[in-house]
Amino acid sequence: MNFNELRGKHKQFIYESFEIVPSDNELKIYFNFKITPDIKFRPQIIFPSGFRDINKDVLNNLIFHLGFIEMISYWKTACSPEIIIRASYLSVYQISWWKDLLIKGLGEFFYRNQIDFTAPDLVKFTVKSNSHMSSLPAGKAGGNVVYEESLKNRNLILVGGGKDSAVTLEFLSGKEKQCLLLNPTEAAKNMAKIGGCSQPITVQRIIDPKLLELNEKGYLNGHTPFSAYLAFLSTLAAVLYDYKNIVCKPSIF
Repeated sequence: MNFNELRGKHKQFIYESFEIVPSDNELKIYFNFKITPDIKFRPQIIFPSGFRDINKDVLNNLIFHLGFIEMISYWKTACSPEIIIRASYLSVYQISWWKDLLIKGLGEFFYRNQIDFTAPDLVKFTVKSNSHMSSLPAGKAGGNVVYEESLKNRNLILVGGGKDSAVTLEFLSGKEKQCLLLNPTEAAKNMAKIGGCSQPITVQRIIDPKLLELNEKGYLNGHTPFSAYLAFLSTLAAVLYDYKNIVCKPSIF
């Protein structure tokens, strides 16, 4: 099926909800997405033990936005003309910001699939959330529940295993630091160990297998804004594990 056929068949993409399942040794997060009429996705992200207990609204806000950047990987399969947000609330400004990120972050995808990203009807965002955040006072509407406590002045380094990771680890030698790994290769694990992170924070990102199945069936595929994903992931990790400074070279991953 081509772009127009997919949009005609799948008119809405819904960010339904997210679920947080903490335990003694890990924090599991599930995101629930749906493409109408009947395709459901349930990707997950798993953080290891050592995370702190933080304000529930702050945690929900950070996870909601991580889910939003995760959502783009699933929306692109059919490019539904409407994205419905039920998981939380977004202000008008935030909707504009996310739409801008979606369009500018999918440049390779649009080029590969010959999609006119300038079309005014490419995508519309609709908020249908009952979240209490929608009734917060000005300055906090849209789920802007910020983390207002201080974080320890230490460094959280994203390590992918390339030369930039090695340079960054050497540059911060002697500084208080920890490594953040996402679905790491052996090279990344070895580099973190050599760089002084004997027990790095290793996060698992588990893609819903239905995404790959749809790709095999001819649904749309292409690059997504992975650097933006890492930004949201590392921000959540920094708050969970108490690190003030996030260190990442653009070409680390």
